[in-house]
Amino acid sequence: MKRKKIVLMFLLIFTVIPLNGAFAQTGGIFNGYAVTHGDWDYRTQTYAFRETINSITDNYLNTGKGLSNGGTLNSFQFDLGTRETANINGYFLKSFAASDKFEIKFLDSKNKIIATHSDIVTIGVLTSLGTTYSEVKSIVVTTTSGASVYEIDFFGSVVPSTPEPTETPTATPTTAPSPTPTATPEPTVTPTPTVTPTTTPSPTPTATITPKPTTTPEQPTGDRAILTITLINGVEKEYDLSIAEVDAFLTWY
Repeated sequence: MKRKKIVLMFLLIFTVIPLNGAFAQTGGIFNGYAVTHGDWDYRTQTYAFRETINSITDNYLNTGKGLSNGGTLNSFQFDLGTRETANINGYFLKSFAASDKFEIKFLDSKNKIIATHSDIVTIGVLTSLGTTYSEVKSIVVTTTSGASVYEIDFFGSVVPSTPEPTETPTATPTTAPSPTPTATPEPTVTPTPTVTPTTTPSPTPTATITPKPTTTPEQPTGDRAILTITLINGVEKEYDLSIAEVDAFLTWY
């Protein structure tokens, strides 16, 4: 009988004490991904990065991170990064107290707020947003009460990036080289022979001797000279002439 009581007591102990290694909701878009912890400026509606963390997306409810109420380190940012954008329709948030107040902002790729959700369920159950927010690039979670967060994740579908179409290069037609025309050889010009004119030799004048009448020879006076004429038949004739007569003959000839 004592043995049965001991076994019953052990069963009661394990029923009352919760297991410490509790896990969060699986299948979220940011499950296992690092997120950032930083500052949300309510005036400019912009986020400033402070540090990278993974304790609120490790799918383990015993780890977490605190958020301040305003000032610095008052927000978490969930960025799709190289996964481009997502269509979000639900969330999971587990904080220290069910009364913690949170606000979730959905932003597009230009960091413009698509929508803001308040009255967030913080007890760690998968909760529907009641609609689907498309092309969400990042999500910022802030608190107006200060809180310790154990786990946050969002649900929906990641939109894969559309690859830029690869431009098909236009084939450049290969132009066949034009055949080089064969040059028509220039006809060889036959040089015209130069005709050298034949010079007709001038005939050698034959001196015609007019016989003088026989007179009584006078004694020659003044300067005189002997004119020798060779005829074409080789006969030589000599004439005793005055210098004036010789000059006259030479002028005539």
